[in-house]
Order: sequence, then structure tokens, then C-alpha cells
Amino acid sequence: YTISAQELSIINVELKGNATVNLKVNEMYVDDSVTVLENFADITNKCTITYVVTNSSNMMLSDVDTSTADTYTVKYKIVYNNRTYEKTRTVIVSE
Repeated sequence: YTISAQELSIINVELKGNATVNLKVNEMYVDDSVTVLENFADITNKCTITYVVTNSSNMMLSDVDTSTADTYTVKYKIVYNNRTYEKTRTVIVSE
């Protein structure tokens, strides 16, 4: 059995910014996205990164709705070398 370089590489997905973001209603939310590292080198630009936003009722949204107080989950899906990684951020919008 031969071990490929891909099998030896260490992939680390890190959230940019905080894992939990607290906002007030109508405050602007700017998503910080993620950084992807392979063996400590930034490979973010080589990855396909998508995200899905859901509210506390698990309804899919196009983005965090800061006009409505709720808890939102931003789930990032990162694809690199036919492997998929996930990372999650919570955005809490309160009165």
C-alpha cells in the first residue's frame, strides 16, 4: 500500500471572526467566511466554499435576516480535492 501526499496532508478549516456573533435588530451583518489551511499553507482560493443559512425554525434563507430577532446558523461547506469539510457559525439577532 502506497500513501499519497493527499492522504498525508492536514486540512484545517478555521472560521474568520467569532464562532458566535451577537447583533441587534437591523444591525448590519457581514459574513467573515472561513480560511482553509493545508499543512499550515493557506489554500482558501483553491477551494469551493458555499454556505447555507437557516433560522431557529430550520427554514433556509438567502442570508441572515437582521430585521428579525432570531438565532441563525451559517453552515459552510468546503470542497477541496474531492473531500468535503464543514464549519458552522451562529448569529444571534436580538432586540
